[in-house]
Amino acid sequence: MSPPRFSGRIFSLEQYMDWYAARYGDFTYYQDWEGFNVPSTALRPFYEGKFDPLSEKEKRLLRLFENLRKRFYIIGIHEGGAKNSLTHELAHALFFMDASYRRAVHAAMRGFDTSALTKQLAEAGYAKHVISGRSACLPGGALRQARRGVAGARAAAEEIARALQRPCAGAIGAQDQVKFVAI
Repeated sequence: MSPPRFSGRIFSLEQYMDWYAARYGDFTYYQDWEGFNVPSTALRPFYEGKFDPLSEKEKRLLRLFENLRKRFYIIGIHEGGAKNSLTHELAHALFFMDASYRRAVHAAMRGFDTSALTKQLAEAGYAKHVISGRSACLPGGALRQARRGVAGARAAAEEIARALQRPCAGAIGAQDQVKFVAI
């Protein structure tokens, strides 16, 4: 999650942990989320030295990706996470990395009212620029909305999913940089 309070700003892990604990009663971030995703562009300020000092863990993480020159995407899934977490995080990665996938998502979403989902994400603390990227996983979000009784959400989810049925293998080409790292 990229809350508006922190988006585009320089802050320490300690500051973020304090904010999260104050908002949610404790720092349970790693238990609250089954998967994590970070576009390579989010690392730029770290490599530029804007986050200083870095912890040893942060330095070690940055070293894993320092030689990658093209855009890339970092996905983290914990062992106990749901099976669909990887698919969900891959949808975010494809939205960031693949322009044709991004266009297909936008085209599939035209004509659907996503205001309830947008409001829910804003209330959850997502920054405005992050919410647009969450549309990559809209079929799952729309299904969750359908279970909550949001009118038309199930039909929207099914139509969007049909429009986006494209194997990930075709979307991730040999030219893309794929690196699996166990941390």
